[in-house]
Amino acid sequence: MQIKNIQIHEDKDKKYVTADFIYKTRTKKTVTISVQKKYGHFLSKSASIFLPVGVVLASSLGEELDVEDLVSRKQLLAAPIANKLMMSWELGLHEVKVNANSIVEKPVRSKLRGIGSFFSGGVDSFYSLLKESNQKEITHLVFVRGFDILGKDDQLFLQAKKNAEAVARELNKELIVVETNIRDLTDPIFSWSWIHGAALAMVGLSLQDGLEKIYVPASDFGTHPVPWGSHPDLDPLWSTESTSISYDGGDMDRVQKIGFISHFSVALKYLRVCYKNVVGKYNCGACDKCVRTMVDLAIAGVLGSANTFPKKLDLAAVKKLPGKSYSENIYLTQSLEELRKKANNKYLEEALIQALGNEEASGFTARTRAFIAGLDSKYNKGKLYRFLARKAILK
Repeated sequence: MQIKNIQIHEDKDKKYVTADFIYKTRTKKTVTISVQKKYGHFLSKSASIFLPVGVVLASSLGEELDVEDLVSRKQLLAAPIANKLMMSWELGLHEVKVNANSIVEKPVRSKLRGIGSFFSGGVDSFYSLLKESNQKEITHLVFVRGFDILGKDDQLFLQAKKNAEAVARELNKELIVVETNIRDLTDPIFSWSWIHGAALAMVGLSLQDGLEKIYVPASDFGTHPVPWGSHPDLDPLWSTESTSISYDGGDMDRVQKIGFISHFSVALKYLRVCYKNVVGKYNCGACDKCVRTMVDLAIAGVLGSANTFPKKLDLAAVKKLPGKSYSENIYLTQSLEELRKKANNKYLEEALIQALGNEEASGFTARTRAFIAGLDSKYNKGKLYRFLARKAILK
């Protein structure tokens, strides 16, 4: 695979950086990243922007990676470590030889360089933004079209963008709106679950002339990270001398994060978690993720104040959650434990127990599953999780 022909151009509204990815078969895909003209001076032309995605894709295809332009020496030295880490997760990846000349990138010396944080409007991004230490430090929110909201979904994009702008105004932050077609390149080759961290790094590094650090809000299981495209051991390896990539928010699990952000009206007004992207709906209120989030909002006692969700929790929908799947079991067990600590709602408790498998009236089996998941993550590098995922036993 080759990365070449990195170009910067602009029109009356936006500034763009593009790069050609060329496979061994000579198939070419041009990746585009754009920002609004106001932040055009943030956009970098460095080949380091595209190296993280290139490494993961080349590893998936079993090809060498040839980079036409200079890349960060720091990043080039860390790339084999990132590659070996992902190979250890048994995803069928190959060792990658990266052919590139390196340079020690000099940070842009400007008092205007800020601290960014990716912001989707979700639980993780609100938590990273609203933490006291981060809230004082973060100057810019980075909202991306082309990750979960794809190019064809104009209605949802405009609503989510409008709400992100409102959050930025309310918290006195700048909002950078990035648009990219990266999934046109990655989706035919490798699962988004495993490459989205590299894509986040790509977008963050594209803004390195204006940002000295960018936070990647922790996803997955928080305090029990398992192999995933964004990971505390992986994300920082994509950093350059100029801009650091910082995995943030792994100190709390999801139900704890929702409990934290429930104290902030701005989160209750604009929270968006839905992955279904149902036309005309900000949150569908019916998918597993929406229902799980509503459960945790109810546990925190704020579901009625959450503007972007139905006001009433459908217990029948809770009972239907796939609680025996690996990930849902961990999330729902955490919710059940939090409910028992904080609230007295026997009907919700019964619904969660039924979702977890009905036989778990004591909660022992569910807690045992969560305990095993933690051991799998800590001592087995999540191999059990990946095996069960490949066998379609869990989702």
